[in-house]
Amino acid sequence: MLRARTRPALLCASACIWATACFDPPNTPLTGETATPVDDTTTTTGIGPDTSSSSSVGPTTEIDPDTTSSPTESTSTGTSETTMGGVPEIEVMIGGRAIAAGDGFDIADTVDVDALGPELTITVENTGTADLTVDGVMAMGLDAAQVVIDQAGLAASIAPGESSSFTATFAPTNGGAKQILLRIANDDADESPYDIMLRGHTTENVYRLITTVGMPTPRFNATLEDLQDGRLLLFGGRNAAGTWLDDTWAFEVETSTWTQLAPATPPPSRNAHGMALVEPGTVVLFGGTASMGGGGLGDTWSFDVATEDWEQLAPAMSPPPRFQHEMVAIGDARALIFGGRPNGGGSEIADTWVFDNSTGNWTNLAPGGGPSAISAYAMAFDGNDIVTRFGGFQSSNPLDQTWRYTISTNTWAMMAPVATPGARAVLSGEYMGNGQLVVFSGKLGGCCIDPVGGTFAYDPPTNTWITITPPGEPSPRFNYAMAAVNGANKAILFGGLLQNTGVGTAQGQTWEYVGFQP
Repeated sequence: MLRARTRPALLCASACIWATACFDPPNTPLTGETATPVDDTTTTTGIGPDTSSSSSVGPTTEIDPDTTSSPTESTSTGTSETTMGGVPEIEVMIGGRAIAAGDGFDIADTVDVDALGPELTITVENTGTADLTVDGVMAMGLDAAQVVIDQAGLAASIAPGESSSFTATFAPTNGGAKQILLRIANDDADESPYDIMLRGHTTENVYRLITTVGMPTPRFNATLEDLQDGRLLLFGGRNAAGTWLDDTWAFEVETSTWTQLAPATPPPSRNAHGMALVEPGTVVLFGGTASMGGGGLGDTWSFDVATEDWEQLAPAMSPPPRFQHEMVAIGDARALIFGGRPNGGGSEIADTWVFDNSTGNWTNLAPGGGPSAISAYAMAFDGNDIVTRFGGFQSSNPLDQTWRYTISTNTWAMMAPVATPGARAVLSGEYMGNGQLVVFSGKLGGCCIDPVGGTFAYDPPTNTWITITPPGEPSPRFNYAMAAVNGANKAILFGGLLQNTGVGTAQGQTWEYVGFQP
């Protein structure tokens, strides 16, 4: 049995949320910022054509058309009266159901990570009038490493009216929604290759502590963003000694590997900044703070995914300096920010700005009826037309408010949801595959207390918050970084603080949360 392994090709840009800190005057307890605190990679399993986009993993199973036989196999002798002048015709069935070329098959059962799902028998039938040559099966694309293919019994040649089979077993090595493209190479004139998309999902609504290769230093107030190339980007924050950081890291989702990058021109050290993938290949960073009790920063930086380097931009107009704000991609090469704090004295701001990467400029949207001034909230884009914002601090007091911003009309509206997670701040959240916004932990009460646990989901159609209580929930924390792996129905969490009393509780763990299936 051969396991295909490759990095998944991710889908569209994710809207990432970054938890930030409560900044208090010097010599007060810590609240986060106080004095003491597809390239379409292909993997070949068995046999198949040797192409530049495929790589052989493990031993290769060769099929000899002259010697291979089984009760379900048929071998050809070449030009018999039956086959002379005929044509082969491939048909594929899974579980007795015909699957047309290009169609998908949903694996009904969810599977735990590192467990085996049901074994699928995939039958290749020749409904034509000449022998069908089968050159092997390849697992390709998005999540090729998540399936085990056994094609030892698959015939290299199938006579008219005969069939042969192989098996595929869903074997996830990490969580979320998976798509595995199975490519059956054959000599059918109009269905070669024959592609089928297997769709699987791991156990829903569960956290998992990831054992990683390498790890950034423990930190809080960093930002994390999906790069759409199988990696997440981490920048800055503060470490357990309270030092401001300017390091850049990449997390490879498929292999759970952290790698420190070496950009030639990184932004200056900072934390509590905003960052978003505005379009494939480009991340934009804005603001943050660089000193205890100091003011916010007003610089804009761009990260080139291809060169892995940063460049400071010079937009004609920029938002006022700030920190403890959120920045989310909203499509069309744009990113949105709201509010934050301009200085360490406790005041907040309430403006809404958009950055357009196609022009390199910021625009003050000045929507009417917007939220009051606030910082340290959770905010995420639903992938369509809505940005949802929850919680946050106002004058060091947390708010229990849910707001929705409609991009097409440039308007904010406060919702009155059924039940809520309570007044929370310095937390983060992401939209999951079922259309719900999921938020985790944060501070419930004043700014200078320890965090409390809990995972909650906001369902927009019903305007309802739900306590979802996933198994394996991390210990309560705040100022952690969180990013959705778009198309995978999961989010990655990194770092944060466990206590309000000092920076020494900074964390360096990497967690995975898998949402409910759509």
